[in-house]
Amino acid sequence: MAIRTNKNKLGMDVVADTGRLVQHNASLCVQGAYFANGDFAGQLKITDLPSSLVQAYLPADIKLITALNADANVQQKNGTLSGQYQFNTTPTSLTVQQKQLHTGASSVSGKLNGTQVSADIDLALIGQDAVRGQVQLDTGKSQALSGQLFASVVEFAALKPFVPQLSDLKGQLKANLKLAGLITKPIINGDIDLTNGMVAVAESDLSIHDIKLHAEALGGETNRIQLQGSLAPRLDSKKPDAIKLNTQVNIHADVQQQANSLTGNYQIDVPPTTINLPNAKLPLGASSLSGKLAANRLFADLKIALLKQDYLSAKLELAIDDSKALSGQITASVLEFAALNPLVPQVSGLKGQLKANLSLAGTTEEPTANGTVNFSSGEVNISNLGLQLRQINLQAKTLTATADRIEINGSAKSGEGQLKLNGELGLQAAAGFPLDMMITGENFEVAKLPEAEIAISPQLKVAFAKSQGKVTGKLAIPKAIIQLKQIPESAIAVSKDEVIIDETNEQTKKPVATNIDANID
Repeated sequence: MAIRTNKNKLGMDVVADTGRLVQHNASLCVQGAYFANGDFAGQLKITDLPSSLVQAYLPADIKLITALNADANVQQKNGTLSGQYQFNTTPTSLTVQQKQLHTGASSVSGKLNGTQVSADIDLALIGQDAVRGQVQLDTGKSQALSGQLFASVVEFAALKPFVPQLSDLKGQLKANLKLAGLITKPIINGDIDLTNGMVAVAESDLSIHDIKLHAEALGGETNRIQLQGSLAPRLDSKKPDAIKLNTQVNIHADVQQQANSLTGNYQIDVPPTTINLPNAKLPLGASSLSGKLAANRLFADLKIALLKQDYLSAKLELAIDDSKALSGQITASVLEFAALNPLVPQVSGLKGQLKANLSLAGTTEEPTANGTVNFSSGEVNISNLGLQLRQINLQAKTLTATADRIEINGSAKSGEGQLKLNGELGLQAAAGFPLDMMITGENFEVAKLPEAEIAISPQLKVAFAKSQGKVTGKLAIPKAIIQLKQIPESAIAVSKDEVIIDETNEQTKKPVATNIDANID
């Protein structure tokens, strides 16, 4: 490269002739001039510059393979900048944590005119997917921004290695966005549509089909986004005993950004749905989740309609700032327990009334709940023990404002006897969730079968914490009638030294022992 100088009355002019750096197929060519009056001119041409030159500046788990080509011509005359530029890459391979993504050739080109910069963008993604558009910037005092961007994406399957939680990913995304406003405060107007979407969760029976979402950006004094659409969650399995679900969820949201805070409202609706159980159907009513955003607070109103008049409802308020404060109320009422029998085939005749009223407080990371949960007038038949439990009552309520202890009281009748529970459960994880419980009763039937009828009268105290348990007290057995099955006279005991051909040798699994110290009279 030759450099020439020329002195004049304004100063020194410097001219650099073309200089080249060449290595294999890559080359870098530059030339330019700087004049004493402040004007300048320059040219840059890059051919097949490998991305390996920048690999050392990338994180260790990211590998980029492509080649850069560039052609730029820039000059300033009488204080005004002008020129044109073009940058493009060959098809690109990007590896992130051993997961590869291949994209097509891309380019950015444009012109310089004073403080005005224009850019034509053509980013080739996978297959026919692409992001294209034109953008104009004013780098001067106005900082004005304008332009339009288009996007089309259908090859979602290529993203699966980066989202291992999903086993399938499909859809068609289209975007048409107009840019305005300032470089530091852009205004975006336009539409984004996702159609024919489908997501399957890996290693589960859950998938979401028929995803159809439309988002409209309405920029102005406040940036606003309106979202509406629907999707169809499914639980589907070829296993004969699996639970199956096929429903629809409708979504609507309207969110604005004002003074660095979000405001707006949202609504999620689920129409009446039927859950298909292995041997029955469980019809549920319509449910909804609605609320609003205001002053760094998220308000939510949840209504879940269960069977007939059964319901679960909640009103919540969550802080979306650093405090993460939480408050709210949860209520529930359940009467239709009989419909749950197919879920627990070991029992039948399930009846009762469940009511809950809880106040929530604390934070989203450490929530607390104060209130009561009552189950009353319960009945259940346990066929494998021949039992009919009735007048089952159970109450759980918090004892302190910090909701770190729960008082538990319960009773039930079986046969001619009754059993009672009275105790406390601590909710301190550091203490191992300590449990102190008194179990008392008289003539409580625990088995009523042709081969065995047993009743117990316990006077027991149970203490349990950190996987350590202790049971003390008395356990009387006022009734124990056991009918042994008759052993056939032809049965002959086999010596342990003898081996019977074709006899199945069943290995007994050792139960996992819990460390419980029992001292029972």
